[in-house]
Amino acid sequence: MLLLFRTPPPTDSPEVQQWIQDVKNSGITIPNIPPTVLGGCAANPQAAADASRCWWTCGGCTRTTDVTTCPDKLTWGLTYDDGPALYTPNLLNYLDQHNLKSTFFVVGSRAISYPALLQEEYLGQHQLCVHTWSHSYATTQTTEEFIAELGWTKKIIKEVTGVTPLYWRPPYGDIDDRIRAIGLAMGLIPVMWTRISTTATFDTGDFNIAGGLTSASQVLQNWEDIIGNASQIKTGFIVLEHDLFAQTVDIATGYILPAALANNPKLDIKPVISCLNKPLSDAYAETNDNTTNPFPANVNDSAYSS
Repeated sequence: MLLLFRTPPPTDSPEVQQWIQDVKNSGITIPNIPPTVLGGCAANPQAAADASRCWWTCGGCTRTTDVTTCPDKLTWGLTYDDGPALYTPNLLNYLDQHNLKSTFFVVGSRAISYPALLQEEYLGQHQLCVHTWSHSYATTQTTEEFIAELGWTKKIIKEVTGVTPLYWRPPYGDIDDRIRAIGLAMGLIPVMWTRISTTATFDTGDFNIAGGLTSASQVLQNWEDIIGNASQIKTGFIVLEHDLFAQTVDIATGYILPAALANNPKLDIKPVISCLNKPLSDAYAETNDNTTNPFPANVNDSAYSS
């Protein structure tokens, strides 16, 4: 296993203690759902069978607050996870050459290493979102630990760019109602990727190339399957890809993006915030016009409200 991310941040700092208090005062109830253990569904059979917790990992359960598709057919919400990284500039150069904008889900511990890249993404009018601090499986963490994951990532993005994201994505898609509620209490809306059945998810599988768990040819086949499924559904779609490795960037710029640009019928490729038919300003707390893009009203009508 490659050492790609840092250990989870401590929870005893004054900043984290304040964020914990803010969550308690948010008006959103954090469900009393125990953390899982590493190993996914097989290692957590009771949790996997409990439909009430809405664990996306085991069954693909979503809530109305989750962003899972773009509303308009053949619109692709372009996303890349786990950066900024050494090979992100190659991706940014390709996107610039073709006048494409993307959503980047930022790992806080990596943003510290590449602050200039984070600024370049922001100034280039790409959408920045939170992807936790250490890229751990969210449901395995305590509530306090996960508050620290989101809080520190929000903080570093704000310090580098001056804006605070309103959207986030759980690493590995590992989210349940407790994790959703923590994010919502911290002003963050979850963005997943499109999933039309237990087995048909819009995941290219590119993350696994570097570790030798999949091949480039399999990733290309996954992309072909995604495009085939995209033509069959009534909405647009969101795909999981990564800008962390040379292999993931190479396959994005060498095949997936060129194929998408040449696709017939034409795909409308844009960041998630744009595919939701919102202006880029609505992606950040400091520039969002709450009169036109309020925090999801259905949060207050859901199981998360106190």
